[in-house]
Amino acid sequence: METTKKFDVNEVSNDIKKCLNQLASIDYIDNIGNRKWTAYILTHLKKLGHEYGFEVCPDDDNQNSGWLYDLNWYKNEDGFLTEIPFIMESEWSYNHDHIKYDFEKLLQADAELKLMVCCCKREGDLEYFNEYFPKAIQKYKKQSASTYIFAILKDWEPFEFIFYKYNSARKKLIEDEKSI
Repeated sequence: METTKKFDVNEVSNDIKKCLNQLASIDYIDNIGNRKWTAYILTHLKKLGHEYGFEVCPDDDNQNSGWLYDLNWYKNEDGFLTEIPFIMESEWSYNHDHIKYDFEKLLQADAELKLMVCCCKREGDLEYFNEYFPKAIQKYKKQSASTYIFAILKDWEPFEFIFYKYNSARKKLIEDEKSI
């Protein structure tokens, strides 16, 4: 019998960070381009979702097509949806409006953990998103208690993700190099 991991926001956050750091530091060259980045991330986070005992969308292995978000983990019981603890949106365009559009999908969701993956081409973009993401969360009126992770790929050498975590209850953005 296979053992599943217990869903813990901090543990899942760190597992996600490991996956994305693997892409940025080791597998980046073999996966250049937004379609390859997306496929890499979906493949690895799908596997992670199964390790935590969730069904995953999209999941071609189980004929689950995409549903609402770029990726979500969920559970059904007796044919009824019981929870969606994790969702992800990604946008690889450098255009701030395109990134904002995908991010806003996360605002209305009732998931415990929400991941936004995007990239930037200059330091000023990081500053912009440091201001935009928390302000957008605070302005949204029907907010559920959630933790957001922002994974922003610096698209210049050395290629790396900068991670920020935002807890909607604490209303604080935290950059953390070691763990999120």
